[in-house]
Amino acid sequence: MSFSLPNEGAPRPLWTNPEVFDRIAERLRILAHPHRLRMVEMLLAGKYSVGELAESCSIPSHMASEHLRLMQHCGLLGSEKEGRYTYYRIAEPNLQRLLSCLKDQHLGMDEPGMVTHNSEPVASVSVESETRAATSDLQYPEDMVESHPLS
Repeated sequence: MSFSLPNEGAPRPLWTNPEVFDRIAERLRILAHPHRLRMVEMLLAGKYSVGELAESCSIPSHMASEHLRLMQHCGLLGSEKEGRYTYYRIAEPNLQRLLSCLKDQHLGMDEPGMVTHNSEPVASVSVESETRAATSDLQYPEDMVESHPLS
């Protein structure tokens, strides 16, 4: 009896350069913050100023500016000056698809209490209780826990 791998003989992926994965991982790390994800979600609907984004996230403007700077630096966002205000917009065309994919994976629903793609209603879930339940049994070594100075 012979054993063969499912992809045996298939062409190797083109992404063999570790630097490609490093750049992708850096973009994902930058997105992996609740305030930044909230800002991206807002910006997918239109352009907003720092003050508007800060208010929506309940954070000071200087913190919102730092979050926006990080996302702009890696190419996710763009900005334009209008008078004394700077308005931010989505610069990465695939960000909508990425965020939609991640939201769809969140228990198979778009928003708590909303209808899923298969049109069956789902129960409302508290994010706080869900997070507590998901992390209650996890133990992390201290050197693996990242601090988030912008929280």
